[in-house]
Amino acid sequence: MLNDKRDGYGIFYCANKEKRTNYEYHGHWKDNLRDGHGKCYYYNEDLYVGEWKAHKRHGFGELFTRKQERYKGHWKNDMKDGKGTLTSQNGAVFEGKWYEDKKHGRGKITKDTNTFIEVWQYGILISHQKMVETPKEAAPSGAA
Repeated sequence: MLNDKRDGYGIFYCANKEKRTNYEYHGHWKDNLRDGHGKCYYYNEDLYVGEWKAHKRHGFGELFTRKQERYKGHWKNDMKDGKGTLTSQNGAVFEGKWYEDKKHGRGKITKDTNTFIEVWQYGILISHQKMVETPKEAAPSGAA
């Protein structure tokens, strides 16, 4: 601590009676704010590992939720923003773009052996279309 401010690497435990803001942070600080790389264990059992800026998830990081979902991708101002991959509990994997914590733009979702192309606009699904593989042409056989 420098001048009564957290600066550099440290561990911080936050607890309050309501338990809605309990967390444990291991990582870098700047001017008393989470800033740089760090891990945050939340009261609800979620875990975020990645970059921080001015006390918010910002940059590249991974969020593991107690619902067994995993988001790996870009963050801006504490929200999913940019390219990212969300793996759901049921094994479905969405790869696409996010804007202010909502799916936005073109993405691909894969579940089992099926792949779909989706278009999202601010969290609203606009289109969902199954990808169809084109059959490969048979290679010529025999000698010429």
